[in-house]
Amino acid sequence: MFRPLRYILDRLITTGHLNLIDAECRNYGFGDFSGPPVTARITDKWTEIRLALNPSLAIGEAYMDGRLIIEQGTIYDFLEVILKNLAAMRWPRWFQLIDDARSLVRPLQSYNPTRRAKRNVACHYDLDSSLYDLFLDADRQYSCAYFEADGTSLE
Repeated sequence: MFRPLRYILDRLITTGHLNLIDAECRNYGFGDFSGPPVTARITDKWTEIRLALNPSLAIGEAYMDGRLIIEQGTIYDFLEVILKNLAAMRWPRWFQLIDDARSLVRPLQSYNPTRRAKRNVACHYDLDSSLYDLFLDADRQYSCAYFEADGTSLE
């Protein structure tokens, strides 16, 4: 397992029962083994690195992409073990420095000059009108409706 990730989990997960299987199929246990066990598998080394560097983003992305697989329990159980321990954790100063550095970089990541914004708008809204026909009314307005019977038109 990527050593910094193991370091973080050793200090973070002090209660509960989390088993993590790394990309090389080695099993690591974290917590005091109280409560129902939750087992997750990480499918590749790069995901281990991303989980250590930016867990708040990497957990969700890895789960959605199938690179973090919950083998015992559910994703909710996995998050519960992490979040319960996270609430009680006092982070070391060096970890806070990493978080501060991430905050400094964030404005650069969300920089959206006019040219890029126009390109993004074109990609998302300059679409064929048949798509909009599916969910907009005749005046091309968004609407929300509750239909009591099948076959009722949006009008």
